[in-house]
Parts: sequence; C-alpha cells; structure tokens
Amino acid sequence: MSELVVNLHVTERCNYSCTFCFGKWDGAASDAEVFRTQGRAVIQAVFDAVSGQFPGVRFTFAGGEPGLLPSLPDLMTFCRSLGARVSFVSNGLVLRRLGVAWVRANVDMVGISVDSALTDTNRRIGRATRDGSVLDLAFLADSFRKLAGGPTLKVNTVVSADNWQEDLSPTITALAPHVWKIFQTLPVYGEQGTITPEQFHAFLARHAALAGLMVPEDNEEMTGSYLMVDPLGRFFWRDPSAATGYRYSAPILQAGAAAAFAEAVVSWPKYDRRYAHRPR
Repeated sequence: MSELVVNLHVTERCNYSCTFCFGKWDGAASDAEVFRTQGRAVIQAVFDAVSGQFPGVRFTFAGGEPGLLPSLPDLMTFCRSLGARVSFVSNGLVLRRLGVAWVRANVDMVGISVDSALTDTNRRIGRATRDGSVLDLAFLADSFRKLAGGPTLKVNTVVSADNWQEDLSPTITALAPHVWKIFQTLPVYGEQGTITPEQFHAFLARHAALAGLMVPEDNEEMTGSYLMVDPLGRFFWRDPSAATGYRYSAPILQAGAAAAFAEAVVSWPKYDRRYAHRPR
C-alpha cells in the first residue's frame, strides 16, 4: 500500500464561487471551523492514529480555498515536523500569498485548479473573484517554472457543462505539470454543471496527445476513494443517498481520531488505483 493521503478541507470559505463546487458541508459555519484554532490538534490526532498503519502520511490542504486560512503556513510546517509530507490544492491564492520560494522549501506537491483558459468561461463557471478577476495563467506558468525541480506540480481540471468542449492542450503544454488530473463534475448539490459520460470521454479524447500526463477520474472512480476531513474536523465521504451528498464521522477531537477513522467509508482498492505509480 502507498502512503496515506489525508485531504484536509480546512475551510469552506473561498474567493471564488464555482457553480459545481463540492467543497460545501452541512453546518460548516466559518466561526466553527476547527482548523482556525485547533488545526494542530486535529493533525496531531490523525497522524498518531494512522502513521503506524501506513508507510508514510501526506496531508493535502484543500478547501474551499486553503489560502484564506491565516494559519496555513504554520500548519504546513507542523505537518513536516511530524515527518509527514505536505501538499495543497488551490486556485492560485496559496502561491500568491506564501510566495514561490516558501512553497518550494516547504511543500512536496503543488496542485492548482485550472478549468479554462477563457476569461468568459471562468466567469460563467464562477472561477473568478467578485471584481471578475480570474487566475493569471502567465503568473502560474512563471511560478511553475520557478518551482521546477522542487515540488511535484499538478493541474486539476473539473470537466463541466461549461468547458467540456474546450481544448486546453496549449495551456497544459505551457504549464508543463508532472500530472494533469481530470475530474468529471460531481453532482453533490444538484445537477448544475454535470455532464454525461460521453461528454467526459469526448474531452479526454480531444486531449489524447497529452495522455502521458492525464489521470482521469469519473464519478465512479471518485466516489469512496478519498480520505477526507471537513472544516469541522470530521472524516466525510460521498454518499449519493444522503440529503447533502455526504456522510460524516464523529468529530475527531471529541471521539478520537482512531474511532472517527474507523467510521470513514473508503474503498481501498479504488484508493490504491489512484495513487499507484503516480507522481507523489
């Protein structure tokens, strides 16, 4: 088995408002987000509970937008002090906030979400700030060049009704990531933005020349194959039968990480398929 990757969704807050965002949780009000004040305690508890069961642990900071968490650099440094590896998934804010030099020295894998190279499409998706600003791809390309030889570089793309016909080949070629993760829109809160399997595979076929970088995940592969913690400090997992689309463990800091981990529903065969032989 590969290292255990624990996705810490440290906040529900985001400077974007993507229509298909799955980073929304039942009752995760910002003033109750445990990572704002008890992040180290959650991380320590999870690490202690799982580190002896796996050859290594990697904590991935996600959201919402993790760059909005003031304590993010402290929590990343703390993870490394435990002997865990660190990664993040961001809309680019983490790079702007912490700087390329800091990220290069303290992060093992960088993930940036890029769904379109077109300003109008990004705005229609909601991948824009209130003033309409979208990710500066020239800034991202420059950042990736400066990070080359350091962290593993990853681009994440969610294929939705708004971008499934787009050709991102020039953008991905210019960014030159180590891996390009391509996800089918997950229908967690309604059907907005969802696409058919045929549309998803049409997008993949259009980018066949980049097959060496592509790691596609449709809805079936995504469901049950992640180990995730929500902003309230609970393990959670996708369950289409649940009213919110998710189910939750007891809070880690109340029940103990081992007990909460035992509640989490993960398909370990799917998990192993995701991380086997992929850049880490």
